[in-house]
Amino acid sequence: MDLRAELTDLKNRAIAAIEQAAKERDTTRIRVLSDLLAGIEGDEKAAVALEDRIRSHEERLKSPDEAPMVSQPIKLTEVTSRKARGKAMREEFVRRCRQALTPEKGPIYRTRSGSRVGIAAATELPNKPNAWWLGLPDTQLDCVVLLCRRDKEVLDFILPKTFVREVWPCLSRSRSGVKFNVNRRNGTYQLQVPGASPLDIGPFLGQYAALG
Repeated sequence: MDLRAELTDLKNRAIAAIEQAAKERDTTRIRVLSDLLAGIEGDEKAAVALEDRIRSHEERLKSPDEAPMVSQPIKLTEVTSRKARGKAMREEFVRRCRQALTPEKGPIYRTRSGSRVGIAAATELPNKPNAWWLGLPDTQLDCVVLLCRRDKEVLDFILPKTFVREVWPCLSRSRSGVKFNVNRRNGTYQLQVPGASPLDIGPFLGQYAALG
């Protein structure tokens, strides 16, 4: 049995156990099993992301002569307005991608293979350290880049297609589009999902291969 099949089996067993605990009105077991189920679902997403990374590595092997994109923290000079900072962050990220992205409209770009990429940018909240609120238009995207600025350093989380497809319907929305709430807690970077457990996006930091 492969890893994803094992996780699916564990998930189904956890759901069945929760249903049994609900019949018995055992709230303690329901709470414990619900936490377990959330952990299993998080591991499922991580497994999907890992498979994406493996496929990206395989694609890189097919074209080894192309210079790889190097993952390093983006450094920015001070820019005054929030809108200007966001634009500067996106432009610097696109520059680092070495012509792998071309602009479509606003924060939406295209890869050389035609995939649509949304690039959201935000600066750490002054009254709430380790927190970022980002947004993108509510449109179909294959990949999402979250640029989170701390002082003059920018963290670039590159969410692959499978992750985006699963999490997109669950994110909060407003008239301006889809909202991303990113926090740093206990040394990990988490994407807050309404009504669900936070998702660890640390493994997607600097994963430029997802743009292939």
